[in-house]
Amino acid sequence: MSATELYHLTRRSLVAQIGREGLRAGPRLFSGGDHTDSELDRIYGSRPVFLSSEPWVSGDTWSDIGSASLATHELALFAVNVIGLRLLADVMSLIDKGAYLEEGSLWFEQRDHPLLSWEDDGEISYELVRTDLALGVAALTWTGTVACLDPIIPSRLRQITIK
Repeated sequence: MSATELYHLTRRSLVAQIGREGLRAGPRLFSGGDHTDSELDRIYGSRPVFLSSEPWVSGDTWSDIGSASLATHELALFAVNVIGLRLLADVMSLIDKGAYLEEGSLWFEQRDHPLLSWEDDGEISYELVRTDLALGVAALTWTGTVACLDPIIPSRLRQITIK
């Protein structure tokens, strides 16, 4: 990975469509479930495209696409040129790192987390998550993932062979 490239992992069956249309926020052909989808809609106003600093493919399966466990041969990996894209904090990854969701904000029980400087009254508002690009960069450094609401056109994508 370079500073200008992140990764997106998806189902191989979507490769032709992604090649024509690129990646975009909005409803998914598969999802993480009703609860996750409604949380994403509430936080971001849509369902973002998630990108990671690592390809996250190892072994024979990868199980975080929706709720299905997929064999490696069912997956497609793309490198994404992120220059000029708005990269936002991935709240679901922040939850994995100990964040709690409240109405309109998230907060951490631990007082030494790396996003402390963004807190206001001990919370980080969803509005800040949706707008503060520096928060997105800091979250990427900590979690290895970001959310993107910008359309990602096909010319920004390069498919990578999964070994």
